[in-house]
Amino acid sequence: MNPASQYALKDLWSKATTTTTGTIAATVPGHGTVVYRVSGGAAYAGQALVGQGSNRCLDVHDNNVANLAPIEIFDCNGGANQRFNLTAANELRVFDGTRCLDVEMASTTAGARVVLWECNGQPNQQFRMNADGTITALQSGQCLDVSGGGTANGTGIIIWPCHAQPNQQWRQW
Repeated sequence: MNPASQYALKDLWSKATTTTTGTIAATVPGHGTVVYRVSGGAAYAGQALVGQGSNRCLDVHDNNVANLAPIEIFDCNGGANQRFNLTAANELRVFDGTRCLDVEMASTTAGARVVLWECNGQPNQQFRMNADGTITALQSGQCLDVSGGGTANGTGIIIWPCHAQPNQQWRQW
């Protein structure tokens, strides 16, 4: 769950609605089921980044918010795992600004994977969006690259020497 100042909870069985500013928890009897719809917080202003070569969005695999979740391309769907925001600290934040793109193990080697990680301000989490549509990982000087020039859903994102071909160009959507 992404942090917000207040949440609305709707019990989908009873249709009762409540709000909370604290922890969300439920007591569930053995063999019981509770189903809540949770909403809250302000809308996140992040935007999708669409690969020119694939016409697919930069995506956190399977909506996974855990550290080391792979970054890939996938059909654009407007989900929180596809809304990115470049901050003044040069971080590409996602999941309502709670997680950052990260070059795995702070590698500067061509082919290093781009993954999700808690934002920590380290150099391997700093990026620059360039006028030619490329995105440079500042620590290595290499560009975000759809691995092997792939266009299929699930193709991973790596860093690679910049060449401004379509698999390294992104547009906001």
